[in-house]
Amino acid sequence: MPQLDDIAARVRSQHRSGKLIFPAIKRSFSGHKLEQVEVSCSADAFADILQQSSLVIGMTGTAVEQAVGLGKPVIAVPGNGPAFTYRFAEAQNRLLGDSVQVIGTQPANSHIIKEAALAVDRTLQDNKYLASCIKNGLERMGRSDRSIKIANYVANNL
Repeated sequence: MPQLDDIAARVRSQHRSGKLIFPAIKRSFSGHKLEQVEVSCSADAFADILQQSSLVIGMTGTAVEQAVGLGKPVIAVPGNGPAFTYRFAEAQNRLLGDSVQVIGTQPANSHIIKEAALAVDRTLQDNKYLASCIKNGLERMGRSDRSIKIANYVANNL
């Protein structure tokens, strides 16, 4: 498994304190010119990162479910692994609704990644869609306090 330093060198970025710092980007994204892109990599901050995110690019079932539950739009890209295939992503899309956009029907390649980038740009500009993701998350996954109620019910009835 490649280390973060190896990945940074391969994508011509810098690795500092668990972050990949990409050089200046000349293209604009959602109408904003990006001077640099910072990607944080952490093994223990998933919930915090997800809470602060505007959109999720997902390649795992549980992460996609959690994102939808928090009202986040998800761009799902099938991978090479045995679990998050196109078939799985499509089935999950049917369960989780319009908050999940499956990009591509085969494992990610350069064409699918470009398609996903366009979907990210389009999604972040669509305020009506973003609002519908919040509503969809509540309808599909319920409120976040439900797990506490279930735990209390089980504890009180054992």
